[in-house]
Amino acid sequence: MVSTALRRLSFLTFLPAILISCSQESNLTQAGSGIIREVNPGLTEMEGTFRELSDKKLIIDSLSLPRSASDNSFGHFPRTAKIITGAIHNLHISGYAGFNVPNRGFDAGDTVISAYLHVNAHSHHTDSSQSHEIRLYSTEARDADQPIRASLTDTLLGTVSITKGSKDSIELSEELTNRIFDVLRFDTTGTAGDALPELQFGCIIPDSSSDAKHLSVPYIILTRGTEDGVKRDSIVGSARYTVHETDTDSLSLLPVSRQSAGRVAVMEFDLSELYNSAESGYSEVLMGSLDFEEIPGRTHSVEKDTLNLRYMFLDMLIEDHQTLTEKFDLSSTTRRILFDQDTTLSISIRSDLQKFLRRNGSGSGFLYIKASSSKEPLGQVITWPSPFFNAVLTTIK
Repeated sequence: MVSTALRRLSFLTFLPAILISCSQESNLTQAGSGIIREVNPGLTEMEGTFRELSDKKLIIDSLSLPRSASDNSFGHFPRTAKIITGAIHNLHISGYAGFNVPNRGFDAGDTVISAYLHVNAHSHHTDSSQSHEIRLYSTEARDADQPIRASLTDTLLGTVSITKGSKDSIELSEELTNRIFDVLRFDTTGTAGDALPELQFGCIIPDSSSDAKHLSVPYIILTRGTEDGVKRDSIVGSARYTVHETDTDSLSLLPVSRQSAGRVAVMEFDLSELYNSAESGYSEVLMGSLDFEEIPGRTHSVEKDTLNLRYMFLDMLIEDHQTLTEKFDLSSTTRRILFDQDTTLSISIRSDLQKFLRRNGSGSGFLYIKASSSKEPLGQVITWPSPFFNAVLTTIK
């Protein structure tokens, strides 16, 4: 009867707000018992009904997990609007442009003249006015989950010289130009058996020791001769880049999030007091939260800076990246923090704690956090302070 009435009055919704100012267990009991009596006046004995775990520092370990156990310096961004290459914030960054050449059905009499790969530097991101030389490699299409690094099997296309807001180009080899032209000129109205497959290849822009440079997605201009004169066709690549951390040893021992490298902050909490309370009859969780007194990553000079979060609270440690990614896709919560409005952060874990107790769990709880700042998305390391653990338990089922 009590349980039905509680659900009807949304007890679990409004109780935490009332209890937020109750720091003493006696106050907690009085507040909780008053609400219960409103629901069911027949209940008069409320002593021992509630138990509060207030402002507990329960962290016993903290760490951060890289994107890949086999290559713990590798992260990636697929399908970006620009390519980044160079060094920034203890990161080395390699860019990649993949080209998918379609069949366009040129006239049989068309002839290829030349093909150039063009690279443009963003004027508002490439900081130095000095010239930067970038070596470009041609390679077979790369799997999006593989690190981008030039290897001995890749062909050096040449070197472009980039300054702030400038452009440069490389003439492609005769062999590669002819391969592109053969695919472009194929008559798509022909039989399927005669079709040439779409050509896929990539251009690697490897990392270097110089400052990071932001480049537009490279594109190819193919020039051909036709009966009507010279024509040009453009092929735009799809870009991504990989990030190689150089400070992995120091970061692995800290609860840090780094979006660009796929690094996830992990904090382990000792939940033995929670489980002991459940064994004593306090097995229903009315409220549970992890409360941060300050939000890391705040940039005071940028009023509209935001922190984008994805987090989850589990009763197991997951170190395998693939498994962790799947869990994030299924179980994580997304949150957007506005630095000019939010000064503290409270993460609700009530339903998570209740699940732990339903499973008769024991041991630790693990908070996983992915985070990125809107103003410094690339190399920023966000170090998380220890939150306070707060929970309100009850014997009422």
